[in-house]
Amino acid sequence: MRGWIYFALYFGLSVICTLALVKINPEVVIARNKTNWQETKPYDKVLVPLYAVLEFIGIYIAAGLCVRFNLLTSTPVFYSGLVLIVILGLLAVLPFRDNRHFEATMRIQSDRQHRVCDQGTYAIVRHPGYSITILGAFSIAMVFGVLAFVAAIAIAVVLIIRTAYEDKTLQAELSGYKEYTKKVRYRLLPFVW
Repeated sequence: MRGWIYFALYFGLSVICTLALVKINPEVVIARNKTNWQETKPYDKVLVPLYAVLEFIGIYIAAGLCVRFNLLTSTPVFYSGLVLIVILGLLAVLPFRDNRHFEATMRIQSDRQHRVCDQGTYAIVRHPGYSITILGAFSIAMVFGVLAFVAAIAIAVVLIIRTAYEDKTLQAELSGYKEYTKKVRYRLLPFVW
């Protein structure tokens, strides 16, 4: 039953958020659908597929095993996870709204006049999309159970590594990014890191 509830919620949020993105920032939707693997940084050619396997396959296998072996979270944790999924699902639109350069892989987008984004969610942390994704993985784990938490930790580790590489690349190659890091000191979590 948890799986049906989760996937109905996930599907509904996906439709709502996709429609919102198409209306709010269609340029980003188009850019994300045209991944430029030739210009993608070498580390991202490894980390993006690894992340995709963990996020779209691994966590759901872990969730299924939680259901199969009755390793489920308590009912209050389950409902708290659902509420968090809704909140994070709606918040996930914001980094796409704020940053016209929010592509699927890391590259300096000289073809799109790449510049630093320091507005909206990017005025709080430097990588708000990753922050929301990491919290989202843990909210899925709250819906299902302990094995999904293991998958969520793996997702978090991959995204933390990706954030470090991406931040280093942006500081070295994107004009104004070093100054931005002095203004917005935290990568993923305000007052922490």
